[in-house]
Amino acid sequence: MAGRHLLFAGVGVAATGLAVAGIWVPGLPTTPFVIVALWAFARSSERLSAWLRGIPLLRSAIEAADRYGRERTLPLWVKVVSQSAAWASAVIVLLVTGSVWIALPVAAGAVACSVFMFATPTRRPSDSAQDQPRR
Repeated sequence: MAGRHLLFAGVGVAATGLAVAGIWVPGLPTTPFVIVALWAFARSSERLSAWLRGIPLLRSAIEAADRYGRERTLPLWVKVVSQSAAWASAVIVLLVTGSVWIALPVAAGAVACSVFMFATPTRRPSDSAQDQPRR
């Protein structure tokens, strides 16, 4: 059992690192990695879960992940930003590398993002004033 908890803790720490990197790296999402980290820490350690929730840089991503967990909806601005970043990343990788083979996995990720965003209901603007990005 200890090995399983250690595995989940490792996944959570790695996802947390990617989430923090996603704050500064264009095209690297933050919230999906926070969701993975929350999931992994929930299966490994309450202490690590509390630690993640206490990271100030990830506060808005954690709030978005919690809201998604409760309602299974996303605000329109989240869908627009994620789609824009996903497809812009695919185009930028293609232009910078000039290689379709390198850009193809990024484009596949953009397609997966598009499918997920299409399948997820859009939260109505009247549902909450908290749906706007923080500035």
